[in-house]
Amino acid sequence: MTAGAPGHGLYAAMDVAAGDLVLDKHRYGAFSCPCGALPRALERLGVAMLVIAGTLTNVCVESTAREANMAGYKVVVAADATAAVTDAEHNAALLNLRLNFADVRRTRELLRMIEAAPR
Repeated sequence: MTAGAPGHGLYAAMDVAAGDLVLDKHRYGAFSCPCGALPRALERLGVAMLVIAGTLTNVCVESTAREANMAGYKVVVAADATAAVTDAEHNAALLNLRLNFADVRRTRELLRMIEAAPR
């Protein structure tokens, strides 16, 4: 998880715009990264809810969701935008998240919720 190492960078096909905030992550949970960059950025932006996607569901996604929940954020995990090595690991992590730390939704449902939200 070192900057510049294979697998550390963003997926090449991601649409990253010039104004997008990109933070390095060096630990399984994004809130455990040195210098507290993520919590500071979220506070500065006035964020109250996080939607989490990524891999591995049972490692980085679950660790970040737990940390976010413990820090007082509302947490939603995009079930079909996360993955693990096996379906069993993925489904067990989603169940644990749903029961204890996060709301778990499919991306289609999340998009409908965002579209229906008052502006």
